[in-house]
Amino acid sequence: MLRIYKKLSGKGLSRYFPTNYFARKAVRNMTGDVKADVQGFKMIVPVEQDHGMVLYLKGIYEPAVTKFVKKFLHSGQTFVDVGACLGYYSLLASQIVGPKGRVLAFEPNEQNLIYLYRNVFFNNNKNIRIRCAAASDKMGLANLNISEHHIGCHSLLHSKLSGHKDKVQLVPTIPIDKCIDRIDMIKIDVEGWEYHVLKGMESFFAKNDNSIIVFMEHCPSLLEETNLIGDLADFLLHYAENIAIIDEKKKKLQFVQDEQIFTIKDRVNLVWWS
Repeated sequence: MLRIYKKLSGKGLSRYFPTNYFARKAVRNMTGDVKADVQGFKMIVPVEQDHGMVLYLKGIYEPAVTKFVKKFLHSGQTFVDVGACLGYYSLLASQIVGPKGRVLAFEPNEQNLIYLYRNVFFNNNKNIRIRCAAASDKMGLANLNISEHHIGCHSLLHSKLSGHKDKVQLVPTIPIDKCIDRIDMIKIDVEGWEYHVLKGMESFFAKNDNSIIVFMEHCPSLLEETNLIGDLADFLLHYAENIAIIDEKKKKLQFVQDEQIFTIKDRVNLVWWS
């Protein structure tokens, strides 16, 4: 069924019943780690997790974001992956920037780190450096709330994402500007901690030595109980030259006006240029 699914997926037919339904159902009954062919490289993924299932079935994660990373990232550049999880974007960027480029991956969760290290080793990526820490605006220690439902939903901000209030992991935190001297592109997926990540690299924006492209997940509902929604919006208004929502369905950018930042309600992927 998986072979049939993959043959049809390139022709736009895999989204239709029954191929997609039965392929997903078959994978749902699988457990453990499997090897997935992903964008010209291979990954070891936990197939029972949605993240792993998508990579195993489709060989791509967030197609629109992937498309724009490929378009805007270039050979020899420096890519930073904050919330690297299994390593998909780190490995993708490693291919693009090549031996003269650099990839810096931040991942604090011990289980995700196992997959990240395995996947970097599995693909023999010499240009990826891993920091076993959470990117933030200060050095120290913080409680990472562990999601029991999704490996990509661990959060320094919200215990309600974990589904288990007492399931936490104490992790080191460090500002990005303490770890690297240049950034050309950065991907941030940290479940509400975006403002702290950006504050920890504000010196790069303030110096304005080079334009930085920022891809980041933005979920206003996670910030409703804090002052971070206003702080984040003010940060973007100050440093972002252009801001766009990445439309996964249409696979294109939807540019927004400055004041529209405050009106976004749904979880979206943003891209902006400094």
